[in-house]
Amino acid sequence: MVLPITVVVPTYNVMTMLPRHVAAMRAWMPHVEKVVVVDSYSQDGTSDYLSANLTGHNVEILRHPPGLYESWNFGVSHADTPFVYFSTVGDTISRDGLTALCQTAVSLDCDVVISPPRLMTDRGKLAEQSWPIHQIISLYGIRSPLLLSEEVATYISTRYLPASILGSSASNLYRTDCLRKLPFPCEFGQIGDVAWGALYATQVSFGVYPETISDFVHHKRQRPWDSVTYGKRSCMLFELASDQVLARRQSEKPANTAERHMPETDVLLRHWIQASIKRRMLDLDLREERSSGAYWMLNPRAWRLRWARNRALAAERPLERQLDDMIRPAIEDSLPTSGQAAV
Repeated sequence: MVLPITVVVPTYNVMTMLPRHVAAMRAWMPHVEKVVVVDSYSQDGTSDYLSANLTGHNVEILRHPPGLYESWNFGVSHADTPFVYFSTVGDTISRDGLTALCQTAVSLDCDVVISPPRLMTDRGKLAEQSWPIHQIISLYGIRSPLLLSEEVATYISTRYLPASILGSSASNLYRTDCLRKLPFPCEFGQIGDVAWGALYATQVSFGVYPETISDFVHHKRQRPWDSVTYGKRSCMLFELASDQVLARRQSEKPANTAERHMPETDVLLRHWIQASIKRRMLDLDLREERSSGAYWMLNPRAWRLRWARNRALAAERPLERQLDDMIRPAIEDSLPTSGQAAV
């Protein structure tokens, strides 16, 4: 069976990881309709290796200027199948994994299927970390494919910011038409997929496939971590999420059983977002004050900022717990009962 999937492979100077990745791709390449490689003018031999080793009637190798999400969107524009999968170099998935994601997308009729990858270090060991997708599967005991309600998807995409509801796109499957209508934003650096979830959680239907079918490898950063820029972008993400919650409230549909918690949840969610933004902005101010050159322990302004940050955190935490308690029934309502068959 040939899966109705276009696999987009973005590459940029990844020669050291490419042979292993191409070898892993060969297990499923004959079973997908199309493979689109988008190389960003690599200068380390990546392009030559791809031309020599990634061949087939269903392979198309394209060039596009550097930019991760720009390359993703460009690859999607060349997809002519119902679904798109992103094969990030270094991260792998099995043929059975792609089949399971495709079957879940069709059965649930959703725009994106998210699944929990196995998190690995670049030395091949299990990473001591978890993402939102791992946490919600564990917390709520999700054991079979599940379609998230709009309320639950909005909650997860916001509650876990600046982490992403998507986890790794190398463990997800997307509906092509959805990505053409709602492309990945490119103004958020390396967290464009996080921004996608914050922007479109109210417009996109999310399915969960709870089994681990892929590996995600944490590679060493090529650039120093800019915590200030990341903090500012995180606040922007919270603002985006707040706007989406407000827009959903303004276009609110009549209440029904699945959405009966909606009004109260939206109000509380926006209060929590604003409290989180305030605390994070104070964190940024405090970080900048501590790095100003003066010994911060003798800096009165740093102490005032620290006091204000701690006070903001104390106001944020009760809202967080209240929000979790409020949303739990909505999530539990959506779980299949023991008498329901799994998808």
